[in-house]
Amino acid sequence: MRQMLLLVQPMLRGKRMTRRQAKLSEFVRTFFEQRGPRLKTNGVVWSVEPEGMADFVISFNPGRFLQIIDNLATNSEYWIEHLYGAGHKEGKIFVLVRDPELIFWDNGPGVREDLEDSLFQMFESGKPRREGNGLGLFIAQQLLLREGCSISLDEDRNRHGRRFRFVIDFSGVKSAKP
Repeated sequence: MRQMLLLVQPMLRGKRMTRRQAKLSEFVRTFFEQRGPRLKTNGVVWSVEPEGMADFVISFNPGRFLQIIDNLATNSEYWIEHLYGAGHKEGKIFVLVRDPELIFWDNGPGVREDLEDSLFQMFESGKPRREGNGLGLFIAQQLLLREGCSISLDEDRNRHGRRFRFVIDFSGVKSAKP
């Protein structure tokens, strides 16, 4: 029950507007502490990349941050399972914090070329109709835009020839105070 409350609490009305000032890596750690067991159950492991890490402080609503990263992680889970099959143990999610950005990617198939330019639009999805509605990345983008931040798809391509890294620019909420 305590775990369930931790998941829901940041979304409660009174908490939605509250900001917390912390290092971006702490927000990421909190996400994986709360959502990690679900990922692990589905055969996905995660890695916060220490090489090239350049941490920084942001002032952000924890519930909104969780929703943004959870939308990315949920997509990763789906596409990893789509690539490797049910019961896989190969899925990996990677996070790199590099001032002023968070870079998020997985070892799934990547984004189809025909979706690269429209991926963040409402109702755009590479998933079959019954399995996705195309709102997760749109919502993540809208939450970030409200804070003067942005999300984009990096130009690099994976081993499948597809773009695969999401870059979140937190310049709009970067704090001068450590």
